[in-house]
Amino acid sequence: MSTTVKHPTRAETQALVRQIAESACTKLFDAYGVKLMRVDPDATPTLPVFLSGLVGFSGPGIRGASILAASESPIAKSNPVDGSLSDWIAELANQLVGRIKNQLLLNGAEVYTTTPIVLPGDHITPMRRPDITPLAFAADGGSVFVWIELETKDDFALGLPSEVVSEGETLMF
Repeated sequence: MSTTVKHPTRAETQALVRQIAESACTKLFDAYGVKLMRVDPDATPTLPVFLSGLVGFSGPGIRGASILAASESPIAKSNPVDGSLSDWIAELANQLVGRIKNQLLLNGAEVYTTTPIVLPGDHITPMRRPDITPLAFAADGGSVFVWIELETKDDFALGLPSEVVSEGETLMF
């Protein structure tokens, strides 16, 4: 049995993860009844960022972080319970990275995640950096942004798909 291993360039890996993150964010908010529409990241946000959730990830030859930042309306409208919006943005950030992780596993990359960290919105501004452009989305009554910071080593490889847990499935261990 032969194994197929691909050693993508850093640019190819960045493009793959960015594509995965865009789809994952749209589907995540859609699962909670909030429709997102992709917009130009240089456009002025409709409202300032209210809260941000950060989750790190790492694996053999790859490491990075995802920041999910949003104005208050998309966070509140997606929250299925009457609870803390800080807790909810942490959960959304965790689910977003979980979805990214699942897609990376399907591409043969092993990835582990950290616990979410929440930052008040006044610490985060959707500014363009030459090396990282945020994914920007318009939502009813607000904006959502995703930044993906990613580093890969020269020996990073994609291979055979790993087993994946479906979004929303409970895993007991």
